[in-house]
Amino acid sequence: MNIIYKDTKIHHLSGNTYYFSLGWATIPFYVADRTHAIMLDTGLSSSAPIILRGMEREGLKVSAIIHSHMHNDHICGDLLVYQEYKPEIYGSETDLLDAVHTFEHRPPDSDKNEEEIIEIRRTLSLIEHRFHPFEKYAEPNSFMGAVHDPELPYTQTLNVLGKAFLLIDDPGHCLDHKMIVTPDGVCYLADSIMYGQRLDHSKIPYVYDLGDSIRVRRRLGALPFPEFIAAHSGVFSRDELEEVERKNLELSRIVFRHIAAIRAAEPNLSLKRSMDALYDRMSIHNYRDTSWLNDTVRQYIEYYDSHPDWEQQLQPVRPVWPVWPAWPRFRMPG
Repeated sequence: MNIIYKDTKIHHLSGNTYYFSLGWATIPFYVADRTHAIMLDTGLSSSAPIILRGMEREGLKVSAIIHSHMHNDHICGDLLVYQEYKPEIYGSETDLLDAVHTFEHRPPDSDKNEEEIIEIRRTLSLIEHRFHPFEKYAEPNSFMGAVHDPELPYTQTLNVLGKAFLLIDDPGHCLDHKMIVTPDGVCYLADSIMYGQRLDHSKIPYVYDLGDSIRVRRRLGALPFPEFIAAHSGVFSRDELEEVERKNLELSRIVFRHIAAIRAAEPNLSLKRSMDALYDRMSIHNYRDTSWLNDTVRQYIEYYDSHPDWEQQLQPVRPVWPVWPAWPRFRMPG
């Protein structure tokens, strides 16, 4: 296949790995054979018509979806894609249950309107009824077996339509976020890291667990794969990875430096007043009333207070990952 059509926004990356470039999002898919495609996330509901148009033009059908995580901007395209193709849906059951609980039992964030909440609930209900959980279908592998670093992410192999995908844990962005590596060695980072304009314009990116986020991000520069896709930032090569890692870590370093200045001026400032002071110092005015931003900022302040070595914690770590072409040797049978 040789598909690069502007009207369908499809681009070829490597081997059988392609992606939709939508401006706000980059959504990969893998062509398993002449007729079957495997999506890695589906984006917002507005992404689905573009996905359907691209698949129709190329004579493909979406036979499976592998989700990196269950945030609405990665799953809501499922509704229309499922209506058209009835694909099998794979993802983390842990993350799915957490998302269901969030939108059923907790007041929604103020940046989501009622229509969006209803759409998210419908999507999660669909996924629940068509779900193949990683916890059942993915197998642990020995990709990291020769690497003596207890802080390295956990990895699994997921076989879909006879093709092996590598799953790499990154619980920093949500409860069970995964990076997904296609059989071509393209690493879909999902929301593990930012790149390009989104990185340049960010101040405090959302984190679910700041400690886990730092632990994984400071090791990303050693990932051995030749090509990378960041969900909201586009495509970059292995040659750019260390610089992307450095800039992502620098974002956290800037936040900590602001906190250090606040603590130096008023050492006993309460958490709430420290958060307000940080917002003011960084000129953050939007989303200050949302739980996701407040939780992220709270974690930064608490991490700073409990980690006097925070500067050292932001230094890159260089474990010797297995060389990319070797990883198929670590596939589990089945």
